[in-house]
Amino acid sequence: MRTLQILSAVLLATLTASADAPSARRAEPAKSGAVRVDCDRGKKIAEALEKPADELVIEITGTCREDLVIRRDRVSLVGAGADPALVGSLFLDGASGILLEGFTIRDSETSGVHAHGAHFVARNVVAEDNARAGFNVLNGSTAILEEVTSVRNGSSSPSRKSN
Repeated sequence: MRTLQILSAVLLATLTASADAPSARRAEPAKSGAVRVDCDRGKKIAEALEKPADELVIEITGTCREDLVIRRDRVSLVGAGADPALVGSLFLDGASGILLEGFTIRDSETSGVHAHGAHFVARNVVAEDNARAGFNVLNGSTAILEEVTSVRNGSSSPSRKSN
């Protein structure tokens, strides 16, 4: 149900944003996709990011150990199950319509989330024990942070662990 609500919200935002577009563009329906990634069973978020879809919802379970780069628009990373986590960094490079929800980003050798010219919403996200910042929002990026916790980040973090 949660995935459906997120997909509906993303679709509504897309339709609202395209209301001023030429009618030929509105005639093509958006292609939505949802993928569940169980990192405890060897699945990778990076592989799910390659799925062709205009709007992509990736539900993550378990502990994902990877550094990610998102360059495409309208992607949602949504935690599912008990204690979903990304051990690594998330670099948002020029992407818009990104939703991060319901998981922990930890133990990155850089920042947990690094946004460069990106526009995103983080909701119910914990950034902890990252070598630099929990969230690094730069170069024309915008971020809406709702119920976000950022703890023990920075070069002096005493609990740094190696992957």
